[in-house]
Amino acid sequence: MRNIKPSLWVAIILTIFTCIIIGQSCATTSFETDAYRTIAISKTAYDIVLTGMGALYKEGKISEDVKDKAIELGRIYKTAHNEAAEALALYVETGNENHQQRYLILVAITVIALVKLVTYCQPYLEVDK
Repeated sequence: MRNIKPSLWVAIILTIFTCIIIGQSCATTSFETDAYRTIAISKTAYDIVLTGMGALYKEGKISEDVKDKAIELGRIYKTAHNEAAEALALYVETGNENHQQRYLILVAITVIALVKLVTYCQPYLEVDK
């Protein structure tokens, strides 16, 4: 197994944890709390990955093209994240189940976008042997 920077492990673990919370949030009485945690945890993983990529770019360890691709994947994640957060806020405000269902769909899209971002960035964030 290759050595991976600790920050990448944190991002990977947070991504997995986000997926677990999504599954549990449907079965708990605390949907709102779990939903907010899911959004917050996924945002933390996003921040860790893009911060790491930014540092690598500043150090000259990744190309402009690699940086631009990471930023684009990050933008896709961020758009999905913001839409999920908006749907959750509407659900909390109104109690309308349509907003809850919209949130669940959007948070699934958010996690997929996060997985794509982490998967793309992972080889660059590995520690050299």
